[in-house]
Amino acid sequence: MSEVARALAAARRPGPRRCVFCGKDFVGYAWRKYCSTSCMYKAYRQRHREEVLQRKREAYRRRKGIQGQQQEGQI
Repeated sequence: MSEVARALAAARRPGPRRCVFCGKDFVGYAWRKYCSTSCMYKAYRQRHREEVLQRKREAYRRRKGIQGQQQEGQI
């Protein structure tokens, strides 16, 4: 087995890790950065805060625009 193959095989074994977002210790594979999907999504929202807020604002405006048009038609 080559050195590269050994390194790849070792990376596939679960080992102790620390969550990048909350700091909690967990057992996972080498490529895992977060202890849960909840931490993964929270980290994404933190990294892309402005984009997430903009999408929420646009959705709110669309929803309010539709509701406003429906209410005007009912009066």
